[in-house]
Amino acid sequence: MQADKIGAWFLEQSEDKYWEVELKNESDFPVSKIILTTINGRRDDSDGRISPPELRVFINHLMPGTWYTKLEGHRGMHFLPAIEMAFTDWNGKHWIKTGNGKLSPLHLNPTAYYLISEPISWEEPLKTRA
Repeated sequence: MQADKIGAWFLEQSEDKYWEVELKNESDFPVSKIILTTINGRRDDSDGRISPPELRVFINHLMPGTWYTKLEGHRGMHFLPAIEMAFTDWNGKHWIKTGNGKLSPLHLNPTAYYLISEPISWEEPLKTRA
């Protein structure tokens, strides 16, 4: 299944508020409409739908391979940054991967799941680290 081969994680913490993220698509096909959200990885019930908009980045397409982007991190005594990732696979199925890596189908597209309306500033990831 293609969704099992898609992932995103913070590479390292930064003193800057934007942290580098590595995205990986180990399938043979692109995925689209990827929404990355910083969540609290210390909590099993952390939900990206309640994260503020500045903790999100919108990726239009993720081609096979390794790619990079930046996402606003968060610091706090009881906050361990993790990435929640929602996307649409090559077959048009919608998925969410939580901060602990649990993959589940979504019955809504990623923008509807997060209650985000157009226009959206979709970006393309970088092939090399910034």
